[in-house]
Amino acid sequence: MPKSIRPLSHHTALLHFVIFAIVILAFCLLGIATRPVDFLASFWPANSVLLGLLIRFPHTRHLLAWLGAITGYMLADLVTGSAFILTAVLTTANLIYVGIVLWLYRYFTEQIHKTHYGYLYLFLLVFCAVGSALGALFAVSAVPLVNTTFMQNPFIYEFSDWFSAEMQNAILILPLLLSYPPRRVLIKALLRLKTQDFPWSTLLPVIALICSLLISYYDQGPGSLLFPIAALIWCALSYAPFPLALINTIACTVIIYHTSHQHLISHSVGYLSNILSIRMGAIMMALAPLTVSNINAARSKLIRELKHNASHDELTQSFNRRQFYQAVKDAMSTAKQKQQPFAILMLDIDHFKSINDRYGHQAGDFALQICANTIKEHLRKSDIFGRLGGEEFAIMLSNVSRESAFSVAERIRFHLENKQFYVGEDQEISIQISIGISWNMPNKTSTLEELLHEADQALYQAKWTGRNKVVGLTDLYSNKC
Repeated sequence: MPKSIRPLSHHTALLHFVIFAIVILAFCLLGIATRPVDFLASFWPANSVLLGLLIRFPHTRHLLAWLGAITGYMLADLVTGSAFILTAVLTTANLIYVGIVLWLYRYFTEQIHKTHYGYLYLFLLVFCAVGSALGALFAVSAVPLVNTTFMQNPFIYEFSDWFSAEMQNAILILPLLLSYPPRRVLIKALLRLKTQDFPWSTLLPVIALICSLLISYYDQGPGSLLFPIAALIWCALSYAPFPLALINTIACTVIIYHTSHQHLISHSVGYLSNILSIRMGAIMMALAPLTVSNINAARSKLIRELKHNASHDELTQSFNRRQFYQAVKDAMSTAKQKQQPFAILMLDIDHFKSINDRYGHQAGDFALQICANTIKEHLRKSDIFGRLGGEEFAIMLSNVSRESAFSVAERIRFHLENKQFYVGEDQEISIQISIGISWNMPNKTSTLEELLHEADQALYQAKWTGRNKVVGLTDLYSNKC
């Protein structure tokens, strides 16, 4: 998380004020609607929504956004009949929770990432516990001083109610806000589902969860709370973090509501003394699949990174020699089946040693990156690009004619020749490249090694006849460039 946030325009800051005021007002009214008679709200999402927004969008952490949230808190209680002083006390307690948890998250963010990001929700739960305890302590101490009808039960009961409700809301809401994917990722995933046959077998974990929830509902025994845990773990191992968070929130909300509602009806006298146990049990159950999902996602990301590093050149982010050969062999098999022509290009930076000798190896590395990035700009997704070693690159152009292959190569050569880059403040360097091309027609049965050799011979001819040019295999015999 950045330590400093870029200053916002007055228009943007005012917009944040309005958005936070409306959002917090709406969620506060939703929470007020869930208040049982004489008790705190059984579901108070406003605090966790505010916290999630401030964690997810660091640029909103400024005074006007906080003032917008305060406005939302105050308006919600005032329009529903609460006295101003009571509203102020409750709003302060809410802000203590949000402020403490946000501060702890920002302070320990670096340690969380260093330790293991898969344990994010474990850390957050600890932070929320600290913030919930301090917010509850303030509320339970201050509210009885300004109101004679609200929160008049023994201190430990009211503290447990506030604390457990805050923790419950955090575990149900924060994962949704923190794992919600960027819009482009969400649209891409939806389009992929639309264009592909939906694998109905992926719904098996959800079906198992629904069955376990039904059994839990009708059993109503002391162990029924834990019936869905196995299905939730299955979901955690099967789905991405956001779908899992959504499934987890819905399932745990159903369990908490059903269990607490039944207990309130049958044991209303001891409701506050037992609600802590009910909620904390559900919180621990919700935490397990979230942690498994996060660890699984972190492991999958690590595996992808290891595979990428094993198959790509670190400097240019193109395929390394081994992966290029493997990818081209696979593409050649496909081209042979479809009877499609393709071309192999060998590219070599001219006078690369002089760049290293004159300007240093850092300039040479920069030249390689410039060259690789320029080449990628002129390739299609179906083309294969790799660095064979040193200043030598290779490309496979799939399904192209000789004229098209030559045109692509000439375009790469031209753009590199006309692109300058600077070493230091005033050292301008240009890059020139020689390219050799070999073709494979559908009726030809050349191996990859033979095609690379032919392209290398054409590249040698380009170097021998003056460099900075494109030479095709047939040019070796026709003397055309």
